[in-house]
Amino acid sequence: MQPLLRWQDFSTTPTENLHPFGDELATFLLEEAQIELLSHCGWMDGGCLVLACALSQWSMGQLSPQAWIRPRAGDQVVVDHYAVAIELEAEWLFLDGDGLGTAADFEYKMQLECGQAGYLASAPMTYFEPACLGQRPCEEANLYPGNPVPRLVKALSQHFGDFEVDRVLLGWPNMEHERESQRIED
Repeated sequence: MQPLLRWQDFSTTPTENLHPFGDELATFLLEEAQIELLSHCGWMDGGCLVLACALSQWSMGQLSPQAWIRPRAGDQVVVDHYAVAIELEAEWLFLDGDGLGTAADFEYKMQLECGQAGYLASAPMTYFEPACLGQRPCEEANLYPGNPVPRLVKALSQHFGDFEVDRVLLGWPNMEHERESQRIED
């Protein structure tokens, strides 16, 4: 069995990203202009839905919404966290306020932060779409006055340009150099 691939170190505060894009995203989100988009919380403690909506829109849907849920009384569930993910090179990579991490990173972090049994929703859009429309009472507060999602999408585009899958590919940023080397050798 292969060891779990990890791109984040949770022994530090804030979480250290070992992937260049994850580090750049986490640093960008901590800039004053982005923090001001959220009136009373951060990206990992209340602003996760805004960030997931923005990342999904910025990527033109290439980053799919994900929901970390835990059971509640009866058949109810609580959504503890929203993120986005993409499957690349047989690995699921997750993006949230901590930056970029593998599935192992994400699950470890959520168990650590929530302290209760939880899991990735098998049908995350069941939770994501109604929350984005403000139809789930618990998440409604995440769609702050002034609707920060379009402003964050604009800020992401200005800072990073158009979304490119190469940014999150395992091995980026050396990917283009490696491809160029392969073309020369062929």
